[in-house]
Amino acid sequence: MDKPGCSSQPDYVEDLPDYETATGFKPYPKEPAASSQDDKKEEEPKSPEYEFASGTTMHGLGKIADAPNLPARLMWTVFFLVAFGYAAYLITQTFISYFNWETITDVKLEFSESLEFPAVTLCNFNKYEKRSEVSQNFDAIDYLSPIIGNAFLPSTGGDIPQASTNDSLYSLSLMSITDFAGFRLDADSLMDCTWKGERCYAENFTKVYTTFGNCYIFNAASDQNLVQTIPGAGNGLHIVVDVKKDMYTEDLEAGGNSDVGLKLHVHPKYEPPELQTQGIAVGPGNHAYVGISQVTYVNEIHPWGICEHVQLDHYDTYTFSACMLECKAHHVQDECGCTALELIGSVQLESDPQICSPQQIADCVNSVYQRVQTGQLPCYCPTPCEIVEYDTTVSYAGWPNPKASEKLTRDYPDLSQDYLKENWVVFDVYYKQLNFQKIEQKRKTSVEGLLSILGGCLGLCIGASVVSITEFAYYLLLRPAKFIMKRTKKNLSTSRTNIVQVRSSPVEAL
Repeated sequence: MDKPGCSSQPDYVEDLPDYETATGFKPYPKEPAASSQDDKKEEEPKSPEYEFASGTTMHGLGKIADAPNLPARLMWTVFFLVAFGYAAYLITQTFISYFNWETITDVKLEFSESLEFPAVTLCNFNKYEKRSEVSQNFDAIDYLSPIIGNAFLPSTGGDIPQASTNDSLYSLSLMSITDFAGFRLDADSLMDCTWKGERCYAENFTKVYTTFGNCYIFNAASDQNLVQTIPGAGNGLHIVVDVKKDMYTEDLEAGGNSDVGLKLHVHPKYEPPELQTQGIAVGPGNHAYVGISQVTYVNEIHPWGICEHVQLDHYDTYTFSACMLECKAHHVQDECGCTALELIGSVQLESDPQICSPQQIADCVNSVYQRVQTGQLPCYCPTPCEIVEYDTTVSYAGWPNPKASEKLTRDYPDLSQDYLKENWVVFDVYYKQLNFQKIEQKRKTSVEGLLSILGGCLGLCIGASVVSITEFAYYLLLRPAKFIMKRTKKNLSTSRTNIVQVRSSPVEAL
C-alpha cells in the first residue's frame, strides 16, 4: 500500500521498453482529446466576409464582426446602418447637385497702378463728303446713286455734271471713291489730339472700312501698349474733330443718317469695331466726357454654361463681333458673288478683290444683312468664354464757352463762332478709376469638389477612405477565388474518399 505523498510507479519504469518494441504490434490509435478538436476547429480558415469585416479600416464593420454577444452586435449593426444611410443620402444629394450643372458667380474688383488703354474707333455720320471732283462727275454720281440717292447732284443753278472721270484722283470703284470722298481724318479735320497731354496726329490713327465708310482707330496697333497711370479726364485721350456739316450727303430717302456728329466705340484692340450696333454718339457744340471701366466676363463651357470657343478663319481671337462680321462676309460672297467693302477685313481677299458695287449693295447685300438679322441666314456665333468690355459713362457739357470761342476764332480767323458750335465735336476718353472688374462664372461643384464631398461624407459617417475602397475591391476579387478553391478542394477530397472505398471493397469481401 502506497504511502501518502509517494508515487506507486517504480523508478525504473522509464527504462522499460514501450509496447511496440516489446510485442512487435502497433497499438490502436487513441481518440483525440476534445481540446485538440477545438484547436483544430480554431485553425480552420476564416470566411472572406469575416476577414474583410474584422480587418477593414471602415469603422463599424469590425465592431459587428468581433462583437462579444448578440446585443452588442445588434447595437453596432443599427449604428452602422444609420450612419451608412445618412452617408448615402448626402452622396445622393451631391450627385444630384453635380449633374444639375449648377454654377455660382464670383465678382472680383481689383486695383492696379496702371491699365492698358483700349482702342477707340471714331466715325463720321456722313459717309461721303460732297466734293466737287465727285459732284461734277456724272459717271460717279450715277455709280453711287443706288446707295446715296441724289445727294451728289448740284443744287439749282450749279454746274452740270460732265461724263468724265479724273483718273488721277479716283476710279469708278466703291473702294476708290470711298477713299477719296469718304470722311478724312487729317490735319484739316483733326483740330486737336492729345494723349496724356502729349500731342498726337492723324498718323496715330488706323483707317478701317465700316458701314459708316471711312473710320479711324486710335491705338489699333497690337505691338503698341498705351497705359493710363492717372485716372480722370485729361489723363487719357482728348480729341477735337471738325465733322464738316456743310459737306454732308446723307439722304434719308436712300437710307442715310439723319444725325450730325461722330460715332465712337471703345473696344479691345483685338476686336473689330461694330459701329452699326454699338458705340455712343457725340454731336457738335458739345464736349463729351467718356469715362470707361474695364469689365471681364469669364463664362463656363457646356454643360455648366453656354460659352464655346470657335476658331475663326481671319481673326486670331474669337469675339462675337468678329464672328458676325465673318459670317456676314461669307453669306454676301455666297449670295451676291462679291465682297462688301465693310467686310474686307473678315475674309480672305485676292490681290484684286471683287468689291460689291453700289448696285449690288442695293439689290443684294442689304437683303443679305436683313436676312441675317432676322435669322433666315444662320450665323453660328456662340458666347465667347472670355469677354472684355468697356462700360462707358458719358456726360456732356456745352461747348465752347464765350472766352474759349473768342480764343478759337483768333486762332482760326476763317471760322466763326457759329461754325465752331455746328461743326466741332470735342470728347475725352479716360479711365474713371484704375481698377477693373472680373465677373467669373464658376462651377458650383467641380470634380475636385465632388471628390472632396464624397470623401468627407464617407469619412465622417463610416470612416471609409481610399484604403477602404481598395480593401473592398480586394475582397471582391478574393471572394470568388476562395469560393473556387473551396469547391475544388471539396471535390478533390470527395474523389479521394471514393478511391479509398473502391480499393478497400475487395478486402472487405474476403
